Amino acid sequence: MASYMDQGGNSPVFLWYSDLPTRLPEICRALHQKEFPLATRSLLDWMAEYFIQCQNFPLGKFPNRDIVSQLLDLFVFYQPLDGFVPKKLTSLDSLQIIELLCQFFSTGKSAPIMYSVFDALFGCSRDVICEAHRFRMLCQLVSMAISVKCVSVLNNTAIWLCNQDCSTNSLTLVSSLVKDFCVLVPESLSSLEDTTLVCRQFSCQFMTSAIKLFYETQGPRSTVAALPGNLLELFTKWLNQDYSICIVSIQSPLPRVPSFRDRGGYMTKPTFMHLSALPGLVNCCVVGPLQRLKSKGSESEDETQIYSRLLFGILQTLLQAQLLKKGQPQHRVPKELLDVLMSLLTAENLRRIVESFNRVIIEGSIMPQAEEVQTSLDRFSQVVQVALATGTTHCSRGNMVDICKGLPNNKLLHLILSHSNKMDVSQKATASPQKQSLPVDMQH
Repeated sequence: MASYMDQGGNSPVFLWYSDLPTRLPEICRALHQKEFPLATRSLLDWMAEYFIQCQNFPLGKFPNRDIVSQLLDLFVFYQPLDGFVPKKLTSLDSLQIIELLCQFFSTGKSAPIMYSVFDALFGCSRDVICEAHRFRMLCQLVSMAISVKCVSVLNNTAIWLCNQDCSTNSLTLVSSLVKDFCVLVPESLSSLEDTTLVCRQFSCQFMTSAIKLFYETQGPRSTVAALPGNLLELFTKWLNQDYSICIVSIQSPLPRVPSFRDRGGYMTKPTFMHLSALPGLVNCCVVGPLQRLKSKGSESEDETQIYSRLLFGILQTLLQAQLLKKGQPQHRVPKELLDVLMSLLTAENLRRIVESFNRVIIEGSIMPQAEEVQTSLDRFSQVVQVALATGTTHCSRGNMVDICKGLPNNKLLHLILSHSNKMDVSQKATASPQKQSLPVDMQH
């Protein structure tokens, strides 16, 4: 077989050839002789060609995977390997590589090929913490992509976040981005805000992971700070500008590409495990004001307006899901995902919100009849009413009564559940001549 390259190192390198391991020292020397960062760009171009050729192999088969990973460590991340010590990167060098990556992913090559390269660089199993040097560069790359509106990087990051399924890796990435844009330089928040115009899928996945990080469906996490006020405002604005932002990945599922790094492969896991930010947003809207009341005192007028607009966005999202469920537009919703739209708020989601609500009241020694408590219950009641009316919850009306058992007395919630109870009884009486009843068991 002919040599990979002549002495000038100008001939192409075929990373899929079977004799690659014997050529590794030769390739490393040739790349090492190139001026920085040309070695990195050369390797990235080889990677694109590598994944094009991988399409000729069985699905998920990546020849010379370990050798290719070593080359990436040496000439993208510049990590020492087996006695070979590459250039030591300065802060300016690292910035050059980040800019080069943005340029490379924006070259217009096939989207699946570009994601395969992205996955080779930054992919990892959901159950394994990504190596520090790769993860550090990923955080820097995504932060720059948000600032410069690099669509290709944001698209690839959206797929990465979706495949990670709110793992520790994805939550850590989102935490880093929140720190960059909401805490350290809040003036740059407008760049994050604009991602809905640049890449809706990224905004959807970012919001899902951020809500998971700060407000899980079982309530505010005690180990982290509350959702930053400016981030709450941002999510509220997103919801009111785009009623389907929470369900973009359901409306338009992200592509599934075999993973270079995850040898087990997420492709072997359940096909449709779509997480949504909606349960966490409901929890934020209902329990968040009480959490803030416990730490800061009563809501300001501005905070009240934010939570009211957040509630409006949540209700509009449920109505939008109903339209999709009815098939408007039908061709954009895969048939197998319709069930997901019918369970945006599960019985378990609602039960945990109720548990969180009661826990915050008890821990904060808040009176059940306090105005803030009643306002939160009114918000919860409206979500329950619209979820039942739109069919976006699998929770039965009888189960809803049981879930809300133990909540403080609230007129609107009592009215909604009583009405639901009457509808259930009427439907059962129509189906059977035997008289039936369903008691409403709540604290009144």
